[in-house]
Amino acid sequence: NYFTANVAYHIFLDDNLYSHLAGGIGVTYARTSLDNSRLRFGDQYDYRDLLTYASTLENIAAYPKSLSFNAALMYTRHDGKKFLQTGAMVYKYDKPNVTYTPLNKASDFSYRAFANADISMSETDDGDEGNSILFNVNYLNSGKKNQLTVGGYMGLKIKKDYDALYKMYLGCMYKLNQSYSPTLAFILNKNTIGMSYDIYTNNVTSANIRMSAFE
Repeated sequence: NYFTANVAYHIFLDDNLYSHLAGGIGVTYARTSLDNSRLRFGDQYDYRDLLTYASTLENIAAYPKSLSFNAALMYTRHDGKKFLQTGAMVYKYDKPNVTYTPLNKASDFSYRAFANADISMSETDDGDEGNSILFNVNYLNSGKKNQLTVGGYMGLKIKKDYDALYKMYLGCMYKLNQSYSPTLAFILNKNTIGMSYDIYTNNVTSANIRMSAFE
């Protein structure tokens, strides 16, 4: 059983509605019911237990529960020449611990911060956005693990349409000490399609025959 509550709100910071600040927070409480009398694992250790039907000796809680939450704040500014966005968030995902042990490795705090910038390099005759350069950076910390991803792309307008966006992005994403990902993507009005190819720079896929992969 889950009980979840989320609330989000954003406010505009100027009269032209070019920039706004958004924030949100969510809480989830989970509770699981287990009937220990019907859990019989003894036969996995001793085949003779099939005859005795003894209940399990596993240390399993009858009503495991957990509490998870997340919170985030994001700032966005956009006009005809640029799009800027940055934000940060913290979340703690805690799944129900079904045993009585006090150790639950799934309950670590995680933190994320990111920034995106799409800056126009040229304008069309009517003042609309033309070609642009896109940058993005994303940092994730989860317990003792850190991951930093940076990317740069050239955006080329492929169709002139004042009411819709038709654009191609070509560039590369880099995960620090992990992989390069050349990327080709298309924005077709409200839809985005794309393809990337992961080229690993370490032994992440040392156990696999294929060292790289398409996405």
